[in-house]
Amino acid sequence: MLSDIEAAAAFLNLRAFYKLSHGEEGSGASRDSEAAIKLAPRFAPARLTHANLLLDTAPPEQALNEFRAAAGLRPDA
Repeated sequence: MLSDIEAAAAFLNLRAFYKLSHGEEGSGASRDSEAAIKLAPRFAPARLTHANLLLDTAPPEQALNEFRAAAGLRPDA
């Protein structure tokens, strides 16, 4: 079961993912993604969404680092 903070992070992450998947990569998706990570820095799905956003907005190495961070949070990855 998710804690209240994890549930809020999951909501923000889903909203960021929705915006990303519907071509709304702008600051709204980034803002939601960053807020999710601030709430729950060990929430792998938020890190993964953020990494995908970074592919379009940052140097590739920054996105790769975020993908690695997400993978490091998943014991089954």
